[in-house]
Amino acid sequence: MPSGHGIMPFMNLSTAERHQLHATIDASIASGNLPRVQQKQYPILRKLLEDPDEPTAQYILAPFQLLPREGSSPKGLFSMSHPGCFITVVSALSYSLSRGSVHLQSADTKAAPAIDHGILRHPADLELHARHSIWTETLAETEPMASLLKK
Repeated sequence: MPSGHGIMPFMNLSTAERHQLHATIDASIASGNLPRVQQKQYPILRKLLEDPDEPTAQYILAPFQLLPREGSSPKGLFSMSHPGCFITVVSALSYSLSRGSVHLQSADTKAAPAIDHGILRHPADLELHARHSIWTETLAETEPMASLLKK
């Protein structure tokens, strides 16, 4: 199944918005509430995000329907319930500040662990991902892709 993939820096951030994003990360570092690993990771990630040319997200073109409005279960998400041919453009952050965890809940090896994905927990991740998600519309409206897609 063919697909496409690309990486891009964040787009359309003014200098003030960029400073606000960095301030959000700086506040997390200064809070003293980060686990030791993140205390070391955040300054490195912040430095990467300072560079306006650094790719901060991946864009993936998938040749099938993804229907987030149909629910969070795989059955709804991948239901292919709409007739026709589709392409789905998805963005994924390259340098996420959010972290999740997996913890054992029982000594029973068959018991499921407690999984906390932590997706978009950090406000900087939410901001970046929202902007990249909005940018997918611009990608779809830009040639040569625009003339290939029906609306």
